Amino acid sequence: MKAFGKYLFILAGGLTTLSFCNDFLDMEPLDAVTPETFFYSVSDYAAYAVAHYNFTTPSGWGADFLRADNGTDNQISTSYSNQWLPGEWRTTESYSSGDPWDFEQIRDLNYFFEVAVPHVENGDVQDETVYHYIGEVYFLRAKAYFDKLRTLGDFPIVTETLPDEMEPLVAASKRQPRHKVARFILEDLDRAIELLTNNPDGGKNRITQNAAYLLKSRVALYEASWLTYHKGTAMVPGGPGWPGDAADVADFNIDSEISFFLQQCKDASLALVNAVEFTTNTAAVCEDELVPTDDD
Repeated sequence: MKAFGKYLFILAGGLTTLSFCNDFLDMEPLDAVTPETFFYSVSDYAAYAVAHYNFTTPSGWGADFLRADNGTDNQISTSYSNQWLPGEWRTTESYSSGDPWDFEQIRDLNYFFEVAVPHVENGDVQDETVYHYIGEVYFLRAKAYFDKLRTLGDFPIVTETLPDEMEPLVAASKRQPRHKVARFILEDLDRAIELLTNNPDGGKNRITQNAAYLLKSRVALYEASWLTYHKGTAMVPGGPGWPGDAADVADFNIDSEISFFLQQCKDASLALVNAVEFTTNTAAVCEDELVPTDDD
C-alpha cells in the first residue's frame, strides 16, 4: 500500500511538472519581442527608429568626418586625390566591413513601412506623436540611399522586403540612373518633413524637421553639382560610355535636372533659414574695427 501511494505521489508530481512546462512553453519570450506584439505603442516606434540611427559623430580633435568634403567646392585638403589620375581610381575588390552593397538597413526600414505603418493606418496606435517616428524612418531611408548615391551613383531603388528567391532578387537589383535615385531621396525627405516636428521627445537627441530640410538641401546641391561638373562624361546618365540602359534615360535632360536640383536646394535652404531664429550681430561696423595685418 505504501508503494502504491508513493507511485501516486510521483505521478501527481509528474503531471504538475508537465503542466508547468506547458505554461512555460506558452509564454512570450522574455528577452526579445515578437512581430505579433510589437508596433502597438508609440514607444515601440520610437525604439525601432532610434535603433537604426547610424550617424557618424566626431572623435578626437581632428577634422574627422568633415574631411568627406575634401576636394569639393566646400574645401580643399593638403594632399591631392588620386581618383583623377588615370588608372588609379579602382573598384574595391572586397570589404571586411561596410560593404556599400549591403541592404540590411534598407531592408529593416522597408520592413517598418510594411508592418508598422499599417497599424497606425488601421487605428491600432492613435497617439499623434507616432507620426514623428514614422518621419524619422523616412529620413533614415533617405540618408541610407544618399550614402549609396555618393559611393556608387546609379543604384537599385528597393522599397519592399524581398523573398530569398533568385528571380525577384535579380529583378530588384537593376541599377537605376543616379538622378532617379536622388529624386527618390528627395521624395522620402519630403515625406519626412511633413511628419517630423522640431520638438520631439528627446529634444536634440532625435531627428527633427529642420534636420530633414538640411539633408534635403545637401542632397539636392550634391546631385546638381555632380551633374554640372561631370556633364559630358560616363559619370552621368546618358553620357558617353555610360553603362546603363538608354531606355531608362530616354526623357533625361541634364540641364533640366541640374535646374531642378538647384531649385530644390534653394527651397529647402530658405525653409530652414526661415525656421531658425538667428542671433542679432551686435558688433560694431567693420570700419570701426582694427583688422590685424599679416605682419601682426
